[in-house]
Amino acid sequence: LETKKQWSAITDICQKIDIDLRIGKFNKESWKSDYFGILNGKSERNLAPILTTVNLKSIWENYKSINQDSANPVTIKTTWHLIDQRISIIENTDSSLLELENIEEFINILKSKYALTTVIVDLVIINAAINLAIKQKKITHNPLSVILSAMQKTRVKKKVKAYSVEEAKQIIECFYNCNYPIKSGQGTLKDGTQRTYYFRNSKGIALHYAPLIEFRFLTGCRPSEAFALTWEDIITVGTRSYIRFNKVYRRDCLLEGTKNGVETRLFPINNQLKELLDRIPKNPNKSNLIFTHHSNNYYCQERSQGSPNNIFKSVVEGLVKDGLVSQYLPFYNERHTFGTHLVRSGKVDLKTASQIMGNSPEVLMKNYLAPNHDIDLPELF
Repeated sequence: LETKKQWSAITDICQKIDIDLRIGKFNKESWKSDYFGILNGKSERNLAPILTTVNLKSIWENYKSINQDSANPVTIKTTWHLIDQRISIIENTDSSLLELENIEEFINILKSKYALTTVIVDLVIINAAINLAIKQKKITHNPLSVILSAMQKTRVKKKVKAYSVEEAKQIIECFYNCNYPIKSGQGTLKDGTQRTYYFRNSKGIALHYAPLIEFRFLTGCRPSEAFALTWEDIITVGTRSYIRFNKVYRRDCLLEGTKNGVETRLFPINNQLKELLDRIPKNPNKSNLIFTHHSNNYYCQERSQGSPNNIFKSVVEGLVKDGLVSQYLPFYNERHTFGTHLVRSGKVDLKTASQIMGNSPEVLMKNYLAPNHDIDLPELF
């Protein structure tokens, strides 16, 4: 190659080919035309102008191609997949919004469609992709970093909240004996009024969910871990029995390992948990799952009306309305409740509690341990 410009061009083409090979977009029938503009053995353009367009999409594809072998599979299947979708939607709407100089407009579109916390999660990863492109000398600056920093500073950190012991007992009992109507959906009538629809067999649905709700209060496990459990995960080591958490089920995908990358976490089974496991009916299903959707398959955690999130919300909101529970906290907060009361019991040290939950002590303290507002302060002096 005669010039640095041509050398840069051919390097960009090779990187583009590498990315397309990794993501399955390489077309072996038209690669000469796609990358070099060669038709019928003749080049229709000079090498110098053939430069890969450097915008958010190409920067993101470059980041994925380099990190896909080392990234957490759950992150790839969830967060990366969602970023793919969002970039594709914006590209189809107005591709110019993917140019780096239009980053603020790109962010504004995301903010108009999604919650701020969701947008920040996406932007943190996109920011890492841009910084990688700078290291590779594809671009010279990062217009996102300052904007992202300001967004993170203005974000209001949610307070860690947990149900009280009595509230947890009320919720568990209600699922076994529920008389509250459970929402199945909402619709708009011809006159514009909103109508709420309910399941016909609310009590039966609540009863089906009851073991799952009780299990999560007693273990604090993540929903995705509970959905993946099989009866083979109830194991005995020596004289002790354990629950083995070593996989997750999220977004219709079963993945090995836990959310934070730990291969296996053993959870000790006490008498209370053993009594629950003995009560759970072993319904035949092809995956031998402990907890199944009413379709006898994996649970779906997403925000559909029939998801555990919304079933849980319907029941707890009924308890709140009747004054039996002080406030509604999401389905996931069963994890906060377990962690909080495990530490408050004074029977388990912080290091052991964090290991049982599958977090570091720092993460447990920061994200799962709720303050005790009902404490009777001791007389110290």
